[in-house]
Amino acid sequence: MCGSSLTKLSQKQSPYRGYLYLAAAPFLVGTGVEAASFLSHFPVFLGQGLRYGVGALILLPFSYKKLSTLRGLGFRNWFMILALSATGLYGFSVSLVEATKSSSAAAVGVVIGCAPLLIVLISEAILIRLPAVQTLLGALIVVGATALVEGSGTGSAKGFLWSLVALVCDALYSVLSAPLVAKTGAVSLAFTTNLIAATALVITQLVSLKPFNFGDTPTPYLSILYMGVFVSAAAFLLWYGGLSKIPVQVAGLFVGLIPIGALVAQAVVGGRQVTVPQVVGSVGVMMGIALGVAPGEVVKLLLERLGLRKY
Repeated sequence: MCGSSLTKLSQKQSPYRGYLYLAAAPFLVGTGVEAASFLSHFPVFLGQGLRYGVGALILLPFSYKKLSTLRGLGFRNWFMILALSATGLYGFSVSLVEATKSSSAAAVGVVIGCAPLLIVLISEAILIRLPAVQTLLGALIVVGATALVEGSGTGSAKGFLWSLVALVCDALYSVLSAPLVAKTGAVSLAFTTNLIAATALVITQLVSLKPFNFGDTPTPYLSILYMGVFVSAAAFLLWYGGLSKIPVQVAGLFVGLIPIGALVAQAVVGGRQVTVPQVVGSVGVMMGIALGVAPGEVVKLLLERLGLRKY
């Protein structure tokens, strides 16, 4: 009850800081997509495990004195932490890699781009209520615009199924994080989930008994370092911090910024040309987010100006 009250209070005090956190986090995750492209010949489980391990090491000095919040959480909360690590980190990483083995990144991105809508539906279903029209419409706009940013791509049935798994894992990451961050704090939760995922992924690599070559170039390790610092540590911390201030169904809209972050990284690092549909889609994503977070009075006024108020 106390945690719920504090969350509501923080939402009233500084919603715009929460929006800033929620916008920065998925954008950084998007830039990590370009970094991950340099790991195509690196052992999957080991690469992702090292990435989360780097994140845990970076967060350790900041979380050391705050880990006391994890004491006395009880079986239910620890089960949720394990579920969060298994789905949002381990499951999402593995399913995303498996999906891109038989489907193009664009095709996979279109499926995962439905995450904002799924987050709204799951979070409202848990509360046993219908989603607000404003939030639902914002999510639909974000999903449609994300498809424009990602573009079209080739896929397979296997790739589509793995993409669905990644989509569910991505949605569960936000839904499971929301109630936990109010009890543990952003830093403690980010450190704990990174540590659990890193341990599980490295163990999976070891027990798989598949031989692997560590490589003779620094590129994969630079990618792992980037993802560990800016995705596993910074983005997680920002996302959890935003969830402590903004309701999860609204926060889910910001997931649509992931492909925009990837688009910017591909243009800057990969030198790829940005197309007109991608620019239009990016603007659409931001419009959908703006609609979802706009005060009710602003939305009502807009509908009146458009002659749609009666609907």
